[in-house]
Amino acid sequence: MELEIRDLLSRCKSGDRQAMDLLYQRYRPQLLLVCKNYTSEKSVAEDLLHDAFVVIFTSLDKLKQVDALESWMTAIVKNVGYQYCLKSEKEKTALHQMALENKQSLEVEQSLDYDQLQSLVSLLPLGYQQVFRLSVFEGLSHQEISQLLGIAPHSSSSQLYVLTAAFPPSRTFISAIIS
Repeated sequence: MELEIRDLLSRCKSGDRQAMDLLYQRYRPQLLLVCKNYTSEKSVAEDLLHDAFVVIFTSLDKLKQVDALESWMTAIVKNVGYQYCLKSEKEKTALHQMALENKQSLEVEQSLDYDQLQSLVSLLPLGYQQVFRLSVFEGLSHQEISQLLGIAPHSSSSQLYVLTAAFPPSRTFISAIIS
């Protein structure tokens, strides 16, 4: 078996797409389970696995022992998952901080007008801006947004949910626009 893996890795290193697919299919199920430890969204777990395999395929020369392949790949997947969690936490923290700052400057009872909301939206990370504008201002469905931006429909709806939770004064305004 080690000879078979050694040959497969050698073919992967030389850019053999069929060998890469074989390696991917062979380890996909168990590595996907590792990815699911970092997210409850299946599409995000698939993206994490894809990102991990990009690292794996570009780093095969760094693998010292063929018999450690599985643990080496698992370590890469865990690192990709950890980096995802750090990035997600930073985005949540940034959104939370923005919400706190806006809460201090706006009365909770006051509803936002269009210009104020536009101003707040321009402070968001680009992905959140796009989803918000397409959903709230353009009136597109999450399915349409996902097709336009190349993301999962659930990603669109969860980003909009995070925004409405982060900016309570905007809920009334958003509800009025969406209705």
